[in-house]
Amino acid sequence: MKKMLLFCGLFLWSCQSGPTESEPGTWQVVRESSGDVYYSSLHFADRNHGWAVGDSGTIIHTSNGGYTWAYQQSGTTNDLRSVHFVNSKAGWVSGSNNTIIHTTDAGLSWHSQEISSDTAKTFTAIYFADEQTGWLMSSYGELIHTEDGGTSWTVQARSETSGGRKLLSFINGNIGCAILPPTFLKTTDGGLNWESLPFELNILPTDLFFVDENNGWITEDRMHWSLMVDSSAIYHTSDGGLTWLCQALVPEPHMTSIYFVDDQVGWAAGMHEIFHTTDGGSTWDCQSDPQEGIIFVDIFFLDASHGWAIGFQGAIYKYTDGGGG
Repeated sequence: MKKMLLFCGLFLWSCQSGPTESEPGTWQVVRESSGDVYYSSLHFADRNHGWAVGDSGTIIHTSNGGYTWAYQQSGTTNDLRSVHFVNSKAGWVSGSNNTIIHTTDAGLSWHSQEISSDTAKTFTAIYFADEQTGWLMSSYGELIHTEDGGTSWTVQARSETSGGRKLLSFINGNIGCAILPPTFLKTTDGGLNWESLPFELNILPTDLFFVDENNGWITEDRMHWSLMVDSSAIYHTSDGGLTWLCQALVPEPHMTSIYFVDDQVGWAAGMHEIFHTTDGGSTWDCQSDPQEGIIFVDIFFLDASHGWAIGFQGAIYKYTDGGGG
């Protein structure tokens, strides 16, 4: 562990000059901050249909790639934390007070799915591989699984520590990973068995993303430890989570989200900036001008040409590089 921290410290000096502007692609504002509620997550089923969720049961939807957004009636006033769609019609949203809601008509109507619990939990992350098979992560350090579209749920794994982050990443219905500090968990059989691996990074992780069975990335929040920091690290594994290395430093103390479209091309969002890599995360270029007042909380890409990022107060940015419309 000491060697890992020393490596990160030395690498910081090689990154002091900071990222440079990246030429490919452009980001444009397609929705201004609303300021009425705080947002947490967004997801797109295809190039046109997307959803974003936030506090007080807020759901907004676009059917034209993000250029216009309309509110949907969620049927709840609980804070919503995560959204996932498997196609343009079927999707799920999770949130506080054991909230799970489901739609089969693109959000025209949302229906509650109950999880019996004596404790009010926040479901911080949700993922569905298809219309039947899905997983939740709870604030009580649980991984919860359904095989019937959310009608019933079963706890597959549990940690002694609680979690409040979106530290869940599935590649498909069989292979998935999660961080329940101080443990890294991995399954290759749809959660029937979860392998527990030591998670020795002394960090506060904020997001976890795997692009294949071997290559994964973690972002962190260093502002949690000190307001005097001006950078944070991005960590990478190439062996499925057995080992993690500090791969690069970016000039944002609080990174919030990371997404890769293959093992080389990815994006990461911080409090005020978005960064881009084309070499698997070894180097990162600044791809957006610093946005005062914007705190990016989530980023999502369909492919290398189409992506979106959302800010804490509902500002939405769209990325295009001219490829495929």
